[in-house]
Amino acid sequence: MRVNFFNRLTISARLLTLIGIAAGGTFLLVAFTIFTIRGVIIQGQAQKLDAINDTSVTLVRGLYEQVTRGELTETEAQQRAIALLDGIR
Repeated sequence: MRVNFFNRLTISARLLTLIGIAAGGTFLLVAFTIFTIRGVIIQGQAQKLDAINDTSVTLVRGLYEQVTRGELTETEAQQRAIALLDGIR
């Protein structure tokens, strides 16, 4: 029955129907691609922030260990930490 309906359409109506279906499919494909790319970008930014956070913690932990060993005063370590973290930002 559907074939009969499609056959009864004029050629221009058939073409418009096919173009509409193709345009709709293209739209869905583009929307899916944008959604996927957005997810990848957000995931990359999260990984970058995690790396920056890990680096910051490691630097501050190293300064803390120097303080506990008596190699730096707490004030010196704080000043160095501020300088290092400002450089990371």
